[in-house]
Amino acid sequence: MHKYDVAHRDLKPENVLLKRSEDGDQLKICDLGAAKLLDKHNPCAKNTPYVVSRYYRAPELILGTNYYDCSIDIWAAGCILFELITRTPLFPGETEGL
Repeated sequence: MHKYDVAHRDLKPENVLLKRSEDGDQLKICDLGAAKLLDKHNPCAKNTPYVVSRYYRAPELILGTNYYDCSIDIWAAGCILFELITRTPLFPGETEGL
């Protein structure tokens, strides 16, 4: 997805599926309803800052930026990995903003 400048924008554990089989495990990303083609050639292209579930939201989104790239998905993936290892959210939030 990122190779084609498409950001998922809502990665969370519920949207990451693991299928185990004799042929090997498969990881699939689902729920592409918030996915968007990001225009990296137009740095002035505005995006919605209110994406990604609160626990997995990158700092730039929390600060309300309209300009971001696919790295917001990488942040969310890191938060998900932490949660899988520790069984607790890395940044549990109680409010939607600052």
